[in-house]
Amino acid sequence: MDSQEDDLAAQFDKASEYVMNHHETLDQDTLLDMYGYYKRATVGPCNTPKPSWFDFSSKVKWKSWNNCSHLSKPEAMRKYLECLDNVTKDWRSDSNTPINGIFVSSMCTTDQVLLEDQKTVFDWIKEGDLDKLKSKQFDPNCKDDEGLALLHWAADRGDLQIVRYLVEVKKANLNCLDSEGQTPLHYAAACGYPDVVQCLIDAGADSKLTDNDNNTPKDVAENDSVAALFS
Repeated sequence: MDSQEDDLAAQFDKASEYVMNHHETLDQDTLLDMYGYYKRATVGPCNTPKPSWFDFSSKVKWKSWNNCSHLSKPEAMRKYLECLDNVTKDWRSDSNTPINGIFVSSMCTTDQVLLEDQKTVFDWIKEGDLDKLKSKQFDPNCKDDEGLALLHWAADRGDLQIVRYLVEVKKANLNCLDSEGQTPLHYAAACGYPDVVQCLIDAGADSKLTDNDNNTPKDVAENDSVAALFS
């Protein structure tokens, strides 16, 4: 790590510590934005599926993190600092907050960062690594420990290129079910990805299938514009 990276990391640690100690002075929208940047900077791209559509609190936090997945770690750190600077610059002169060392933040996670040789096809999809997918042989209908197929994850991420690759090239099962009886089309609709929804519908995904709560993909659509695609 060079001196500029060291300085950025030190500022990020100082800002994180400030937020932990002064979060009650920050508005919820700011905290939500900063949550996404923090998770991207400390964990990496969003690596969990979207929470149930009726779990609003977890859903908005997931969305904030997922929206930052395209950022690099340094970019996420800078965005975090910019976000805090926009509401207060007091943290920069706060003598009670050290600027060296590693801090335990209220948003810290126990998730581990995987080494490249530890990653699986599911990790490549979560990271949007289409080139890696194309270079490897894999079962397009395999499922992870949570019962999600590759197409569930691609739809959850809204990655149209990977969805198309799995559907058109790898011939993945369009109507595979997770443990809650939801298809990739449920995921794309619930996450609000109209291009992925349309792609799956055009490919022949069954829009009438209901999950364990008797909801069709249209029933769990993120918004009216996505729901209209099922008309």
